[in-house]
Amino acid sequence: MASVKLEVVPDFSQSAAYVESWAKVLKADKRAIFRAAALAQAAADYVRPEEAAKAAEAA
Repeated sequence: MASVKLEVVPDFSQSAAYVESWAKVLKADKRAIFRAAALAQAAADYVRPEEAAKAAEAA
């Protein structure tokens, strides 16, 4: 996980609210998860470009 590699300490105090917000979004837009996943991958590639390069070489 990116958070482990970046040594980000999770804060689970807002987990229920986070999941509830996603449930609302997904009820309104069934394709939102795909856009979010693409944006999350782009962010991960930006933060860890060496990992993106490894994945591209392996493909």
